[in-house]
Amino acid sequence: MFDRCATALKDAKGKLRIAYAAGLGVMGALSLEPLRLFPFLLLSYAGLVLLLDGAHAGPHRFRNAALAGWGYGFGFFAASLYWIGYAFLVDPAEHAWQMPFGVIGLPAGIAIFFALGAAACMAYWPKNGARIFVFAL
Repeated sequence: MFDRCATALKDAKGKLRIAYAAGLGVMGALSLEPLRLFPFLLLSYAGLVLLLDGAHAGPHRFRNAALAGWGYGFGFFAASLYWIGYAFLVDPAEHAWQMPFGVIGLPAGIAIFFALGAAACMAYWPKNGARIFVFAL
């Protein structure tokens, strides 16, 4: 079962890779308050490494890695910064129209840092276990 999941993550292309990355980001956010499911963070990082393996194997590795990193960051921050939307509901008649900018725009902007980090990993991405240390850097 784990082999099939790993193969699916490595072989994902295009929008499916971004969707997997976003789902892994949401899974990683479950490690934060109030749930504190820390093993999910480790599993989501392992999935992101598999997505980066697939990005490295194909053409346009920097772009594909950046898109996977952005998808992961967007899913992570969209799930963990949900509480920002509550501020717009204090006076919904006045501020509800601004909610999409805070709830979608803010995670999309912060996710750029994950995209830059994932693209930087592609500069030196070995095939052996050392890629874990490159990812950690």
